[in-house]
Amino acid sequence: MNEQTADKNKSEEKGLKFFGIPYIMPFLKPYKVKIVVMVVLGFASSLFDSIFPLFNRYALNHYVGERTLDTIVWFVILYVLILAVQSLGNFISCYLCGKLSWKWDVMPKMPRFHTCRHCPSLITTPIMSAISTPGS
Repeated sequence: MNEQTADKNKSEEKGLKFFGIPYIMPFLKPYKVKIVVMVVLGFASSLFDSIFPLFNRYALNHYVGERTLDTIVWFVILYVLILAVQSLGNFISCYLCGKLSWKWDVMPKMPRFHTCRHCPSLITTPIMSAISTPGS
């Protein structure tokens, strides 16, 4: 009895292959460029997030440790520039994400959308959450 229950649970727990992504690829093709831009900007945002601790270390070691302000102007300019670029990248990524999310909310009304009935929850939730917040 326990073996039958275990086998039944294994078959019920089996999900879609590769998280169902191959099933939604035909619907993503028109938005390929926007999705690539969002992923690249997400990685860039993560890179900038990893740079900020280096700025903090430099500021503490140089300005506090050595008690000098000789390069403070360039430090502030570079810090603000990187912060602005990261903010712009995050804005563009979130804007594209919202735009695509709105289009995908409209998509179920289209007749070609109904060919993917076995993966309706995969259309927006995992993709948008994975793309919109990789580095934030």
